[in-house]
Amino acid sequence: MRVLAIIAAASVALCSTAAAASPANQTTRPAAVAAAAQVPASNLATQTDEQGKLLLMLDASGSMKAKDPSGLTKIEAAKKALTGVVGALPATAQVGLRVYGAQVDGKGKPTPAACADTRLVAPIAPLDKAGLTSTIGAIKA
Repeated sequence: MRVLAIIAAASVALCSTAAAASPANQTTRPAAVAAAAQVPASNLATQTDEQGKLLLMLDASGSMKAKDPSGLTKIEAAKKALTGVVGALPATAQVGLRVYGAQVDGKGKPTPAACADTRLVAPIAPLDKAGLTSTIGAIKA
């Protein structure tokens, strides 16, 4: 079974140190503030029904405290995009949430510890829109 991942992030960085060599420890941060906002909700519903599972990913690193062009912080924009995705999902969706960059401050560099800083805050499970929206809202950069 395939898992579709939606990533809400702000900066481009690839952890490539030896300590972060395993796929579980690598983190790619796309340039888009919210890649999730670029996927039409109708496509998400179709893909979720066909694929079965959706993993949302949120960059909560220190860089997300910066303002984006709209005046929101990047974390606010990313959380808004993910909340919109959650709201558009069908009730039958299987969805989870992983946060990265929230606990270890790499001081702007891809250190081994910062690259390994990832946490599954909501395992993939039947959609609980209110619960997932609340969890997303509580995440801080």
